[in-house]
Amino acid sequence: MDGKTRSAERMWVECGKDLIGTAICKRLLRESVLVHRRTVHPRGGKLTTAPFLCLFLTVSVKGLAMDIITQNHNLPTAIDDLAKFVLVGREKMVSVRAEIRAIDKLGLGKEVRQQKLDEGQMIADALLDAEVRLGELMREIPKSAGGRPSEKTTDTIVESFKTKSQTVEELGFNTKQAERFETLAKHPEIVAQAKAEAREADDIVSRSFVLEKIKSKAQQVKTEAVKADIERQREEIANQPIASPEGLFDVIAMDPPWNYGTQYDAGGRRVGNPYPEMTQADLLNMKVPSADNAIMFLWTTQRFIWDAKELLSAWGFEYRNVIVWDKQNIGMGDLFRMQCEFCLVGIKGKPTIDNNHAHRDIIQEQRREHSRKPDAFYKMVDELCVGRKLDFFSRQQRDGWVTFGNETNKF
Repeated sequence: MDGKTRSAERMWVECGKDLIGTAICKRLLRESVLVHRRTVHPRGGKLTTAPFLCLFLTVSVKGLAMDIITQNHNLPTAIDDLAKFVLVGREKMVSVRAEIRAIDKLGLGKEVRQQKLDEGQMIADALLDAEVRLGELMREIPKSAGGRPSEKTTDTIVESFKTKSQTVEELGFNTKQAERFETLAKHPEIVAQAKAEAREADDIVSRSFVLEKIKSKAQQVKTEAVKADIERQREEIANQPIASPEGLFDVIAMDPPWNYGTQYDAGGRRVGNPYPEMTQADLLNMKVPSADNAIMFLWTTQRFIWDAKELLSAWGFEYRNVIVWDKQNIGMGDLFRMQCEFCLVGIKGKPTIDNNHAHRDIIQEQRREHSRKPDAFYKMVDELCVGRKLDFFSRQQRDGWVTFGNETNKF
């Protein structure tokens, strides 16, 4: 054994004796598989293991100390101490992951890597448990100044004059991090599942992995809920036919359920309609209760703009204008991401229009729920058009309009 290795031994014992005692340090040293190992320096030449021995065994002492602390799940109870535990644990995880990468790069023994992996898994599990508990406590912190936790608890003491964001910042985190902790706290079963999956795969669990599983689960639930709601609507339409609107109308606004042919997927393609669709053939065969002198406002998207023009002609309307709705927020799309929707204006006969030339062919209003049209559109139509008004495939009741559809009270 050379002088550098002996020096590493002495440094190891010196670093560890205050944490776990001299005797345990020496026992671990004797059992180390690194004592007589030598490796090749990446730049050429032989290099003794003394520096690696010191680094590895020093971190092992800290890992053993952490193991002793967390074996009985003795996490801190006060929110301040728990926050410090999480911050320190994060730094330890960064260090452990770096050491595993170094072990892989140097090609050290499997036993060495497994020991470091075990340490990383133990710290990661304890860190996640601490973040879950921290999220539980953060949920009790009032958002506004002057409040108190909704439930009295001895585990969290928050000064009443501080806002939640101030308290979170003083604990060493930002609002986004606090939201992530609270998300973990709402899904302890997914946290436990992620830890088990990571161990089974000989990996170290991470918060990002757990949050991704939580997000995926939420998307799956939402997708299934939308599909179930579509089936419900189909059954209602089939079993309880909607009575057609009585009489003829001078003004008709329509937003057809265009046949995108895609299923809604909260985690993927979200442009699928959350309601039953109709084919172009179905729409062409539909009877539109328009008067001899009428105006139609037909909503469409880029994909179906020519289909909409065909419908106008089939229903006896002459295309006149198109209104562009700038939704302010960017949406989905293939070649371009969409931000606009279009409303084709068709004329039949000579409808009565009170045109003061104050209205433009563009509406700029924030988008809201799926398929919900801007209030500015209906305000414009009310000011422009005279006569009986029909909102076909409507999803909202409006004063002065007859509504027709299977979800007229949706909004």
